[in-house]
Amino acid sequence: MAANAGDLPPSSRPSAAALRNAALGAVMRSCEGKGRGLVAVQADENVVDAMKKMAQHALLAVPVLLPPGHPRAADAAERWPHVLGKPTLLGFVDVQSLLAKFVEFRRDQHRINEGWRKSLGEDDEDFMDSEEVVKELEDIAASEQFLHLKSADVVGKDGTVLYQLQENANLFQAVQDGFFQGNEDAKRAIHRLAVFNACGNVYKMISQSDVLRFILHYGIGGLQDTMEKDLETLGMAERRGLVTVPENLIVVECFAHMIRQDVSGVAVVDGTGMLLGNLSASDLRCILPEHFGVLAMPVVEFLALLYPESEMLEGNARVDKGSGTHPFFDWSKANSGTKSMPLVTCSKKSSLKEVMQLMSENHVHRVYLVDGSGKPLSVITVTDVLQLFVKKEKAFFGEMDT
Repeated sequence: MAANAGDLPPSSRPSAAALRNAALGAVMRSCEGKGRGLVAVQADENVVDAMKKMAQHALLAVPVLLPPGHPRAADAAERWPHVLGKPTLLGFVDVQSLLAKFVEFRRDQHRINEGWRKSLGEDDEDFMDSEEVVKELEDIAASEQFLHLKSADVVGKDGTVLYQLQENANLFQAVQDGFFQGNEDAKRAIHRLAVFNACGNVYKMISQSDVLRFILHYGIGGLQDTMEKDLETLGMAERRGLVTVPENLIVVECFAHMIRQDVSGVAVVDGTGMLLGNLSASDLRCILPEHFGVLAMPVVEFLALLYPESEMLEGNARVDKGSGTHPFFDWSKANSGTKSMPLVTCSKKSSLKEVMQLMSENHVHRVYLVDGSGKPLSVITVTDVLQLFVKKEKAFFGEMDT
């Protein structure tokens, strides 16, 4: 059953208590009936099986569950001390944590070969041609070290839990204590929440994007004035959070750069700094171990072949159409169905509501703020939007109940 206006409880609080006037349960109900059944993996399940589940359902992350008596149960109890009963959640496996483990294996392999490269007088950049890089990546993905990983070995940090009774919590508490872990100024925010029942079992997942769509759809009172203001007025137009990569950098190095910078997406730019595309873990939501050789492609070629109907990449001279025969592209199209890459941009005069609508309609987590020539100046994320709402509400009430 979808949420309705009745899910928003009447309140005598001032209109600035916007998030406090909505219940987390209303957001949860708004997600029902949308094919959002819980997909999970077991802690001892092979990582390849976890990747197949994520690909089959086009998911970016799945919760990792613990069977009764599992030796890692103490880890879960320590991580989620506020959960009643014995928690069955160890954490989450997501595409980015899998890529981070793969990049770690590759970095270790390079360290092993470092002495050999130096003895040959070769620089790292010139050590391999493209075919050798493909083979290197495929060998790592096919290695026993990678294939024998368990889901518990690649649990990332992007996720937290809420107890079922917290469904009645207001949205401010859920966003502040859940996504921002009590500190909205922290560099890293949580993107997904798992909801437990009294037995410690996960039965619902809520994302930042779910909350943003709820706010946009139901027009929560007290946020409208803020949403109608432009980014410049709100102080969101200054340069911040933007990480770029050149169009000719290979995909695996782009993700290595993302991991070093602790970001979930990067802007792909040409030699003049013009924005060509966006690369994020979402682009690899359907990847399997046998596909990792595709990460040796230049990023602009990879994106153009993954999204053949994208105007920004159409006619790019660097694209080798013959590379489109790599099985990853057909597999990804069959599982995700995406043909165009929504490169979503705005200007400093765009209203916050317009940016939120772009995020919701295009199913993206970031919108690039560009200048008049199309060069990226900044990036606005779903996290930035929720952070702004929390800060404004805290400023109104002060710190008395946060």
